Amino acid sequence: MMMMGDTFGTIGSSMASLFFIWATVQQIFPNHLKIAIKDFLLSSFQQFCFAQRVSDYFTNLFSPYVDINFPESDEYRLNHAFSAIETYLESKATDKSKHLKGSQLKENKGLVLKRDEVKIRDEYKGANVWWEIVTASDEERSYKLTFHHRARSLITDLYVPYVVQEGKLIKAKKQQTRLFTNNPSSQWILSHNMWRSIEFDHPASFETLAMDPEKKEEIMTTSSKSIVVIEDIDCSVDLTGNRIKKDRNSTERNREQDKDESAVTLSGLLNFIDGIWSACGQERIVVFTTNHLEKLDPALIRRGRMDMHIELSYCTYEAFKILAKNYLDLDDHDDDPLFKNIKSLLKETKISPADVAENLMTRNHRIDVDGSLNNLIKALEEKKSSQSQHDEDKKKRNKFRLFG
Repeated sequence: MMMMGDTFGTIGSSMASLFFIWATVQQIFPNHLKIAIKDFLLSSFQQFCFAQRVSDYFTNLFSPYVDINFPESDEYRLNHAFSAIETYLESKATDKSKHLKGSQLKENKGLVLKRDEVKIRDEYKGANVWWEIVTASDEERSYKLTFHHRARSLITDLYVPYVVQEGKLIKAKKQQTRLFTNNPSSQWILSHNMWRSIEFDHPASFETLAMDPEKKEEIMTTSSKSIVVIEDIDCSVDLTGNRIKKDRNSTERNREQDKDESAVTLSGLLNFIDGIWSACGQERIVVFTTNHLEKLDPALIRRGRMDMHIELSYCTYEAFKILAKNYLDLDDHDDDPLFKNIKSLLKETKISPADVAENLMTRNHRIDVDGSLNNLIKALEEKKSSQSQHDEDKKKRNKFRLFG
């Protein structure tokens, strides 16, 4: 501590002496001599800079390390390698990093930790490399890659392409779905900004769908890149199995009636589906929904054209647990007495997942979680009683027909 105090005292004394000498020079020496001293100091400083440049040159000449710069833009065009490298370095493990940065872009999302280091060390097949983020005077960023010259071919031929490709794959996995719409601005012609977009981050997903787990898993294991959905196919077009027969000698009134019919025909729909099959290979899923499968033409639902027939039945206990997680944030409550009661009632009652969700959504500041579950139990008991009464009435009607 005493040594540090002596050092600061020496520095302060030297600076005071320097200021005193400069003040003396300004008072005693004439102007032309002061200008000469100033020129001498500037010349010495320039010589020092020149010597520094020479030193840097020889240092680089004899240094065993090689540097590669990846600027953010190249000749006013975006450098895709820069963004790929940035994504790759951000994905590196943070458990050994001493400098981290945290972010939470959305309130309901978890905290994301990333490395916040200027220089990052990496290793590839035994060769050590160092990445450094550099910001130029014009605020343009670039990544500088440093490695030993012995690994030059390994780094340039294998490592750099690996980093770029890996960064692109990571970016593709993390890429979020966006919703696009036309830009209403009247200046889009000048700015070339014809579209604008927002993140599509809907809380509902296929994982949160109240559905039998085995059927859900069967659907999720089907890979594709596109999905075509036609809802209520039995209402969209006449596909009831009765092929439309046209009379060549139909009257003018019948021809006008035919014009009013839907332009979508069974043959047109079949050609459309078969066209998707032949054009898209294995990169599509076609989904039809209907409440009356028996009314559809057999040519539409035959195996080979519609490979899977999935019946979305009434709500099961597994589907209820998904709804309880979605609406009440309840998980792993199988031992709860209310859950056991609901499980028993669902085995004896036919109720749709939508009706179950409706009862779970009634929770407010006056109704707690148990209150919502009790409301569902009450609805299930009423449904069970109504179905039992309906079955009894049906039996009585059948008995009357037999003996009446």
